[in-house]
Amino acid sequence: MKELPKYAFLTNSVGFTGMKVISLTYPFIVASIYEVNKNRPDLVDGYIEDMAQERYPIAKVKGYSIFLKVYTSLEPCRDTPYMQAVLNEMAQFVLAERIEKKPGQFKGMKED
Repeated sequence: MKELPKYAFLTNSVGFTGMKVISLTYPFIVASIYEVNKNRPDLVDGYIEDMAQERYPIAKVKGYSIFLKVYTSLEPCRDTPYMQAVLNEMAQFVLAERIEKKPGQFKGMKED
């Protein structure tokens, strides 16, 4: 039997907006991807501040102003350190599976 990947992208025009990433293991955490143009330093600074203050689990894609926040989970999950670890891995997944495959598409979010 073929093994499922650890993460997958979710896209849907009905039910939710924007692209999401789902962890394909329990508790099936779903994260929203926020692509912030580097010309919006106010938004970038807001996400960075939220990360620094640890207000809630949030991850950043290395080298880009792209952030991931927990959208929901299919099973209840209140383990903040676990959610943070999953988001960090999801950010690496987004970098490898989406950004590095089409880097020109993300040049507006590329950090200098």
